[in-house]
Amino acid sequence: MAVISFVSADSWFVPKYEFRTLLEKAALYATDPDDQYALRQAIYMDGLHFQLKSSEETRRLAFAVEHAADELQAELAGNSNADQRDRQFSEALDVLKERLHGPGAVTGDHD
Repeated sequence: MAVISFVSADSWFVPKYEFRTLLEKAALYATDPDDQYALRQAIYMDGLHFQLKSSEETRRLAFAVEHAADELQAELAGNSNADQRDRQFSEALDVLKERLHGPGAVTGDHD
């Protein structure tokens, strides 16, 4: 399993393959080289921890992760061969997007 943890102490867990798929796609939306590095590092470490990042970096990373989640959900919805795991991943992405926008999810007084 891999995790994305939030400032609010909430966490989102998914299998490593799904985590890697999400963050590799998020790296395509990250324009800052430091953000791209942070996403690659998160893949290797099986975790992205927003509470350890600056507020500005968390905003940029959350933007990239959310856009990647949207794109993955569109791909899964358009896949006529989608199975139960694909549907579960899509539902997990919904939960992630909710957490990205929840109170204290990715921003806070941690700088």
